[in-house]
Amino acid sequence: MVGKWHLGHRQKKWLPARQGFTFFEGCHNGAVDYFTQKRNGERDWQQMGDPSSHEGYTTDLIGEASVRFISSVPKTEPFFLYLSFRAPHSPFQAKAKDLAKYPKREGKQQAYAAMVDCMDQNIGRVINILEERDQLDDTFILFFSDNGGVRQVANNAPHKGGKLTVYQGGINVVAAAHWPKGNVSGGKIIRERMGYIDVFPTLMEVVGYQGPLENELDGVNVLNGLRGRKLPNRHWFTYLDQNREKMERFALNTDQWKLVWERNAPDNDTQFNQVRLFSMMDDQAESDDRAEKNKDTVKKLQAEIEVMYDLKIENQNLRYFEKERLSGPVLPNWIPVK
Repeated sequence: MVGKWHLGHRQKKWLPARQGFTFFEGCHNGAVDYFTQKRNGERDWQQMGDPSSHEGYTTDLIGEASVRFISSVPKTEPFFLYLSFRAPHSPFQAKAKDLAKYPKREGKQQAYAAMVDCMDQNIGRVINILEERDQLDDTFILFFSDNGGVRQVANNAPHKGGKLTVYQGGINVVAAAHWPKGNVSGGKIIRERMGYIDVFPTLMEVVGYQGPLENELDGVNVLNGLRGRKLPNRHWFTYLDQNREKMERFALNTDQWKLVWERNAPDNDTQFNQVRLFSMMDDQAESDDRAEKNKDTVKKLQAEIEVMYDLKIENQNLRYFEKERLSGPVLPNWIPVK
């Protein structure tokens, strides 16, 4: 695993080495400085739970570590690489030579473009090492973002909204897959609904795993969808409640409809409840609310959302700003002691 971990750093049991990874270089936190790798005054750049001495621009360090890992694997053995670039997440910092490529942009938007450019360069380094090892055609590559762009720097048009919203601009992102020997190639445009919960079951199919599973999976194998075939219609549930306003935001996507439901969270004393219904067949911009004319559909989709909501655990994760406030003192080098 290379890059941004951000899945727990205060106890060793949460770190990559305790989650089955045999190689890790990256940051335990999220938004570290791109040039110093510091967060809150402590450098966060790690190698399997120990401070790393590698220095440079974070995106380049991630690319270098990825190439180093692939090069260490014998060509006759399979490998898995979870490569989590930090770019173009804030802070918006870029190298001078990349900024110079975008003279018509200014400020954060210029930095944003340069950061994406640098990420592309380092994806190219990974592609190049696979080509050098004659492994590119038989390596399953999947690239995607975890959310839509931040609206202050990115343009999610024609979609509405952006990161931290449940509108299409926040949850509908482009992806790319490449596996010529597995018939995933050729510049096909795939419009099937798929996402992060499908990665694991799809990888199971890619490697031919048919053994037991400890838990039931939420996602499905979407390999046929990536090959251009139709996937069964399934409803896609989105839930968000990490903002300071303590607002629960839901979305339920079907082939025909999308319901957007916003209401105050249980720990919010004020009253707010708003429901919108959009036709995904002819209103990808989510501009025409059809809830009033389709009340039965609204009730049906709301009931489905409530079924999913009932699965929520009682001791849920804290909201992001609450975690920052309650997380305790900064760890030296961002490495836990126990």
